[in-house]
Formats: sequence, structure tokens, C-alpha cells
Amino acid sequence: MFSKLVALTGALNFLIAPGLAYTVIADPAPGLFVSMMTLCGFLFAVGAALIWASRDVASRAPVIFWFGWVRILAVVTILFAIPMGLANTYEYAFVVFDGLVGSAYILGAMRISGKSLLDLFLLRGI
Repeated sequence: MFSKLVALTGALNFLIAPGLAYTVIADPAPGLFVSMMTLCGFLFAVGAALIWASRDVASRAPVIFWFGWVRILAVVTILFAIPMGLANTYEYAFVVFDGLVGSAYILGAMRISGKSLLDLFLLRGI
């Protein structure tokens, strides 16, 4: 079940990235174009890495674990941006989705690998 969650959420990146790229190309904004197109490339790479990791979650748990922290960082960033008026309302959904998926990645990677939080953070015994 965990491997299917990882594969599915990885595959979602392949749907999100082209949509983001289209939006950026259709209405290019100075100062945002390069960073947003770079983000599109990152989303494709993350999607591929997660699908790859889903094929052997036990030995690739550190990859999933660290992508969990990337999602948690997205949640923290949005929560930081909301009070300052820097987050769009549609981004509030990311708090819930990425919070749940990020937590599932972290806890699932720990359970599947049998490693502690600190072991995965420090890549001990990997």
C-alpha cells in the first residue's frame, strides 16, 4: 500500500509540472520565469525519483523520507506566508495535502526500513 502511495504521488508530479509550465510560458513574468521553469524540472525529477523508489521502498526508504521533508518544508513555507498575505488561497490546500503526504512518507519510510528518525536523517546504516 505504501509503495502505491509513493508511486501515485510521484506520478502526480507528471501532471502538475506541464500545467505549471504552460501557465508560466503563457504569461511569463520577469523574475519568476526562470525559477518557475526550474521548479517544473524539479517536479519531473522528483516524480521520476519517487516512482523509482516505489519499486523497492525498503532499500530506497531514505529517498522517500527526504522527499517527505521537502513536502513538510512546503507546508511550513505556506504557513509562514499566510499571515503576511504572500500565499494564494488555492495554496492552502497544499498545507493539508502535502502535510498528510509528507507525514506518510516520513512515517512510512521509518516503518518500512526499520530505521529511526535520526538514523534516516543521518543516513546511518544505509
